Amino acid sequence: MKLFGLCVALALGQSTPQPDLNSILRQSLQREMMNARTLENYIYEAKETSTSYDSGGRPTKTESKVTEYLWVDGSRYKRLLEENGKALVGQAAQREQRKLDDEMKRRRQESPSDRKKRLAEEAKRRDESRVTRDEVAKAFSFRLLGEESVAGAKCWKVAADPRPGYVGTTRISRFFPKMRGTIWVNQQGYEWLRMEAETLDAITFGGFLAKLDKGAIFRLEQVRINDELWALRQLTTRVTARALLMRFNEGQQIDFRNYRKFSAESKLLEAR
Repeated sequence: MKLFGLCVALALGQSTPQPDLNSILRQSLQREMMNARTLENYIYEAKETSTSYDSGGRPTKTESKVTEYLWVDGSRYKRLLEENGKALVGQAAQREQRKLDDEMKRRRQESPSDRKKRLAEEAKRRDESRVTRDEVAKAFSFRLLGEESVAGAKCWKVAADPRPGYVGTTRISRFFPKMRGTIWVNQQGYEWLRMEAETLDAITFGGFLAKLDKGAIFRLEQVRINDELWALRQLTTRVTARALLMRFNEGQQIDFRNYRKFSAESKLLEAR
């Protein structure tokens, strides 16, 4: 009977029902917020590689560093581990460890009012991130481009075009009207396995002291961690920009790695 029904549908020119894009995007944004909350239970590292280019597009300088991201008493902290491919050793490594120890000690000895203020700042950052994600559905109109596999997972490939009249309310969402992108949404768990975006016009920020040129490219990819979390695997950008009287032509790649859960007993998080 199923085969007969399919034959009838084909004979009548009927197409396979299209997925509900609004539902897909709503569930995917909810999933991204769940991942953000789960990430707060993890320590991880980010290797940032920055390359400068000349006017002809030839690389002129490359620098890199590895930073470790921690959660210390309810808010984020990061410390430097490597510079230009070399792990910090000796006095440099000891200096970073002292900075971490001092910060943990300071946080655990801070007054109730100071702690409340620090945690409020962290909550504000989280809220802004949540609002920015929520506004994606308002800022863009979506078109289904088809289906593709990313890292072996079947995805919906969705185009996101700026919606006329939208005005952003956060530091990031205010740039949405000048951007368009493509999102690969996992059909199993609704995670964004890949996202690519580009600027459609110049973007001015920093009190008009800096400008990001039209055509800047952003790309992110995510990876499955411990069967409970999809987190960033790689973030890449390629931009030309102006700041004051200087012009920049730069590319940046951030590789995220070494995700692991931390516990209250972890030596890394003990204040000395």
